[in-house]
Amino acid sequence: TYAKTKWKSEIELNKIYSDKFVICFFRPSTVFGFSPRLRCDIVFNNFVACAYTTGKIEILSDGNPWRPVIHVQDVCNALLAGINAPSKIVNGEAFNIGLKNGNFTVLELAEIVKKVIPKCKIILLNKNSDQRTYKVSFDKIFSKLNKYYKPIWDLEKGARELINFFRKINFTEK
Repeated sequence: TYAKTKWKSEIELNKIYSDKFVICFFRPSTVFGFSPRLRCDIVFNNFVACAYTTGKIEILSDGNPWRPVIHVQDVCNALLAGINAPSKIVNGEAFNIGLKNGNFTVLELAEIVKKVIPKCKIILLNKNSDQRTYKVSFDKIFSKLNKYYKPIWDLEKGARELINFFRKINFTEK
């Protein structure tokens, strides 16, 4: 429903953009990283939180579904890029926001967390309850906004940021 309504709004808004009314669409990947209203239901944040609190990451599927990811601060960087770029570059355009080579399998995401928290166990439950898989191209944002959009976060850095935050607030499973 979210994707359908977003797509319909893009179609309608694209009917009214002009030189005097600049419209640009951003489509962020699955966002990870610390924020004041931290979400631990997002796949990567969830894996870091589970590894940190329980010592294990339980993957419901076989680990093969794909997820594009982006750090919350790099989403902000992309929005600033859209504001700072000349309107002739962004007007009427849609950009997928992500990292270069920013598509990962769920298992790859868990393995990155394991690099940062080596003692955690990865458990594949193979329940296949969630069949969703997403693989997205970020070529457009890196070509059209290459002078303006420069992501600075990767998954390991984001995991370390979350762990430091968890330590600071005495984060527990409860």
